[in-house]
Amino acid sequence: AWGDDALASPDEEVDVGNAWGSDEDLGLGDLDLPAASSESQPVDESVVTPGEGYARRWLRNRKLVPDLIAAGDFDEALATLQRRIGLINAAPLKPFFEEIYSATRCSLPALPLEPSIGLPVVTPSSKLGVPGAEIEPAGLFTVQFLLGKLREGHKLTTMGKFGDSLDVFRYVRRVLQACTMATAANSEEEAQLTEFIEVCSQYVQGMRLETNRRELPHDQVSRSLELSAYFTCVNLQPSHHLLTLRAAMTQNFKAHNYLTAANMARRLMLGNFGASKTPEVVNQARKILALCEQRGTDAHEINFDSNDTDPRLIICSRTMTVINPSRGEALVRCPYCNANYKAQYAGSLCDVCQLSEIGSRVLGVQFRPL
Repeated sequence: AWGDDALASPDEEVDVGNAWGSDEDLGLGDLDLPAASSESQPVDESVVTPGEGYARRWLRNRKLVPDLIAAGDFDEALATLQRRIGLINAAPLKPFFEEIYSATRCSLPALPLEPSIGLPVVTPSSKLGVPGAEIEPAGLFTVQFLLGKLREGHKLTTMGKFGDSLDVFRYVRRVLQACTMATAANSEEEAQLTEFIEVCSQYVQGMRLETNRRELPHDQVSRSLELSAYFTCVNLQPSHHLLTLRAAMTQNFKAHNYLTAANMARRLMLGNFGASKTPEVVNQARKILALCEQRGTDAHEINFDSNDTDPRLIICSRTMTVINPSRGEALVRCPYCNANYKAQYAGSLCDVCQLSEIGSRVLGVQFRPL
């Protein structure tokens, strides 16, 4: 079997040559890698040497984006983001750069007429007073911090403040953009941050659908009903998904789109929405479904299959229309937030995260050293 050590002779050395491919001439040169963490070495106190600045010590073993920013190497931080997420619009990140840089520094008042003493702000585990010991800048955008902002956006969404919710997710709190500045202490936090990006992306897309629907002129009824139907296909929390179904069911029923309203009612009755799915909500959906089945027509034609009780639509985040790969329609994605677009928008700025180039090939976001 593959990997069975019993098949190999312990005293036999086999020269495989280049049969498995040569690892020579890779052009690695004298590439400097971060030193592996090790215990502090004894220091000869009889020799006086210039001390190493804390910014250089930050970058000795770790060169994540927040570390580069804290050390003042903004150019390298931007270059790293370009390689990692395809960054082409750095303007939204400027406040984050300033916050991270200032949050890792403090000043201690000195004697009269003497300048203040600059000190770094580091993590509790850092051994600041030990020469040569590893230190890390204090993290500003932690999992706990971002989770708090995420919950605030969820609360506003529940209250129906869709405009405010979009503001929380993309502008004021900018959780989606702030995740580019986050660091993870372990694989669990890394998985949480990756999930945060997906959650924020879905909510921003959903809020954009709803805010655009509300801005439509009153005579564009078909398009309004279409956007409300698309909103029900966004991957939101169960309680918020229930709200989208109720809203779309009501809007379509009032507009005499009974087939589409029946679809929403069925999905509401069949879905698992936890405590949000009260008997009153179910009874209302059952009554609407009964009336819709009696009338069985749609007064307005929209691009939505009313027979599909589990729609998994791919919505273009720019045109807010359906992309059909099964019909040969090509699509591209944002390399950071994974928003979908029609192929014609490759190379332009993502409308969801407002950071990355649509369709660019990148290394991927990194939250902790490998």
